[in-house]
Amino acid sequence: MKNQLAKLSFAVSPEASSSTHDKGIVILHAGSGCIYSSNEIGASIWRSLEEKLATQVITQEISKQYELADEVAHSHVSRFVAELEQHGLIERQGAL
Repeated sequence: MKNQLAKLSFAVSPEASSSTHDKGIVILHAGSGCIYSSNEIGASIWRSLEEKLATQVITQEISKQYELADEVAHSHVSRFVAELEQHGLIERQGAL
């Protein structure tokens, strides 16, 4: 699973808009009217997804920025990306 995640790319859904603040992010899905929020790590992952960075690169950045073990960073990134995709906030673009 780790290798599969590393090869995926995502794009932010056109129905999603976000607002970051000191302690995290709030994301609105305009189509459903649902609002989602996350902490600072989630905000960093979201910004990286907006930049269309590969999930492997995002994991490395999270590991370095928050001084997390690679496996812990991978767990956070993969879980958060899966939730974003499940709620229609990002769309899978395929393998890089």
